[in-house]
Amino acid sequence: MKKVLLFMLVMLLFVSTAALAHSPQKVETNFVMETSTFNVEFIHNVGGENSSHYVDKITIMVNGNETITQVPSKQLNNKETFSYYMPGLKSGDKVEVMVYCSLSGNLSSKRTISK
Repeated sequence: MKKVLLFMLVMLLFVSTAALAHSPQKVETNFVMETSTFNVEFIHNVGGENSSHYVDKITIMVNGNETITQVPSKQLNNKETFSYYMPGLKSGDKVEVMVYCSLSGNLSSKRTISK
């Protein structure tokens, strides 16, 4: 009986943790050609300074090649913006950004650079 109760408790904790985990809700990007600045803005509602549930990785791929990987240690706000200096980007380049949740899920955004 104790084993069944313990198993049920562990499963309940596992399910409740999984229910709280979710992918980022929105990822938007833009590129400012004049300053060679690539901006990534995401929304991931985690409620304040949550130390275990946050965006823990941002990956930028240019034309299929991983160019930048950033590993933030926490997320201060539900809406965050990161800016990257990328002087090599040119019109026609295909950029994909992937934003990863520390608990579960990810979200990507794709864009083609234009003047």
